[in-house]
Amino acid sequence: MTALVAYINRLRGFSPNARLLLARSLIAPLGFGIWGVVFNIYLLTIEVDGEPLFGIDFIFTLIAVDWLVHGLAAFPAGLFSDRFGRRTSFLFASILAVAASLTKLFTLDPTLLLILAGLTGLGSSFHAVTSGPFLIENCRPEDRTHLFSTQTTFGLTAATFGALLGGVLPSALALLGGTDLVTTTHARSALVLATPILLIGLLPIYLIREQWVESEAYARYPWYTAWAHNLTSLKTILKLCSVSAIAALGIGAIVPVFNIYFFDKFQIGEEQVGYIFAISSLAAAAGMVVAPFLVEHLGRVRTIVLTKLLSVPFLLLVALAPTVFLAAVPFMFRAIFNDMGGPIFSLFSMEQVRPEERGTTAGMTHSASEFPMGITGLVMGGVMARSVEWMIPFVVAAVFTTLAYLVFLRHFRGAEAGVTAEAPAAGVARKAASP
Repeated sequence: MTALVAYINRLRGFSPNARLLLARSLIAPLGFGIWGVVFNIYLLTIEVDGEPLFGIDFIFTLIAVDWLVHGLAAFPAGLFSDRFGRRTSFLFASILAVAASLTKLFTLDPTLLLILAGLTGLGSSFHAVTSGPFLIENCRPEDRTHLFSTQTTFGLTAATFGALLGGVLPSALALLGGTDLVTTTHARSALVLATPILLIGLLPIYLIREQWVESEAYARYPWYTAWAHNLTSLKTILKLCSVSAIAALGIGAIVPVFNIYFFDKFQIGEEQVGYIFAISSLAAAAGMVVAPFLVEHLGRVRTIVLTKLLSVPFLLLVALAPTVFLAAVPFMFRAIFNDMGGPIFSLFSMEQVRPEERGTTAGMTHSASEFPMGITGLVMGGVMARSVEWMIPFVVAAVFTTLAYLVFLRHFRGAEAGVTAEAPAAGVARKAASP
C-alpha cells in the first residue's frame, strides 16, 4: 500500500505538459490498438473473384515501407524538433499519422497503400523522436524513470483494451448483421469505429503549452549545419545507434507480424488474436510498474540487459509451441520482459547526451533502428513468400536481440547517467505553462 501511495504521489508531481502527454498515451493507443489487430487481417480477408487480393508477402512489404520511411525521416525529425520545438513536432506527427491511417480504408490500390504506409511512418517517426526529449525536459531528474515507465504503462494498458475491441468488434458487427462469418466489410467497419478515438487523441497534444526559443547554434548558423555544432557526444551517440541497429534487425523479422503468425499457424479468428494481444499488453503494463524498482536496485544498464535477454527464450518458445495456448503463454512473458526494458533504454539514451543534443540523438538512434527493421521486413517478406516457415523469422529475431544487448553491455558497462545537464542548453529558453 505504501508503494502504491508513493507511486500515485509521483504521478501528481508530474508537470502539466507531462500529464497531457500521459493523457494522450491513454487515448491514442486505444484506437491504434484496434488497428494493430484488425488492419493486417482486414487486408488478408479481401478477395477478388474468389482469390485473395493481398498475401502475407505484401503485409511484410507494407510494414517494411512504414519502417524504412520512419528510419529515413527520423534524423530530419530530430532536427525539426530541436529547431521548432516539441509541440510543433507532436502536432505535425499526430495529424499526419491519423490522416494517413484513415485514408487506407478508402483504397485497395497497392501502390497507394504503400504510399500511405510511408506517410504513416513519417508521422510516427516525428512522434517517436520527439517523445523522449519532451518527457525528460518536462520532469524532475528524480521522476524520470517513473515518467518514462508510466507513459509506457498507460500506452500498453490502452493498447490492451484496443486489442480487445479489435478482436471483438468484427465478430460483434457480423452478429448484428445476422451472420457468424466475419467479412471484409465487418473488419473495415471496426476500423472506422476507431476513428473518433484517434481524433480525440489529438486534443492533449493541442493543449500542450510551450514557448520555444531556438538554441544558440540555430541562431548563429544555417539550419542545415547548426545541428553539427550542437553535437559533442558523437562517440556515445554512435554506440547507442549500433545497439539500436542490431536490435532492429531482430525486431523487423517477426514483431510486426505476430498477429499474422497466430492467425496463419493456428487458424484462429480475429477475436482470439485480440484476446492474446490484450492479455499480453496488460501483463506488459503490469511489468512496467516494476521497472523503476528494478532500476533502483540494479541500475539502468543491468536492468536493460537483464530484461531484454530474458525475453529471448520466451520468443523461441512461441515459435516451438504446438498449440495456440502454449504459444500465448510465452508470448505474454516475452512481452513483459521486452517491454520492461524499452523505456529504460530510451531514458538512458537521453541521459547520455546534453539537452541540446537530445532531439538529434533521438533522430539518429531511431534512424539506426527503423531502417534495419525495414530491410529485415523486406527480406523476410521474400523468404515467407517462397516458404511459409515461421521458425526462420523467430530465430533471426532471437539471434539479433541477444547480440544487440551483449554489445550494449560491452559499450556501457558501469555507465549510468552520463553527461546530462539539468538546465536548458545555452541559448534555449523553455517555459511550460498549464493549459
